[in-house]
Amino acid sequence: FVLFAINKLLNSYRKDAAFSQAFDAGMLLAIASLFYIPYAVFFPLLGVGFILLRPFNWREWFISFLGVLTPYFFVIVYYYWNDILDYLWYDKMIYPIVREQSSVTIADSFYFMIGMGWIIILLSVFKAFTSLGSGSQKGKKGMVLFIWIFLISALTILLAPELSTKYFSAFAIPAAVFCANYFSEM
Repeated sequence: FVLFAINKLLNSYRKDAAFSQAFDAGMLLAIASLFYIPYAVFFPLLGVGFILLRPFNWREWFISFLGVLTPYFFVIVYYYWNDILDYLWYDKMIYPIVREQSSVTIADSFYFMIGMGWIIILLSVFKAFTSLGSGSQKGKKGMVLFIWIFLISALTILLAPELSTKYFSAFAIPAAVFCANYFSEM
């Protein structure tokens, strides 16, 4: 859902009116956060994307806010209709964040592989920073958007109750883009 939201944001570049893209991006990010609540930190991505890719239009910002609220509205109505609204708040929103996780033993070779992966990702991010001066305007703005996604993904790590590999899943999207860009330029 986050990938589709990023696609909607990038497709809004140079359009006269991007109301449907704004609503869709907000709704897709909200659906992603319904499946995995730490992805709610991606909501500011809508604002960053609109600032980078679009001239200011208050209606697009408001429509994207409505897009964020729509899935939550439907879920809240469903739980209210079935008289299980407290179940939604605690068991679906709070409990997945604060519950204790089982400890998993990881082999030493896995740490080596993760370290090599992070070296490649950091080289790719460095290459993305240095290549911002070349390319098309849309490509530059798209790369800056992915740098912001990388920074916002770091928030999911800071908000995590424990250090686990599942909290690094948010880094997969910008890391894949940076690595693809790095390897295509090599």
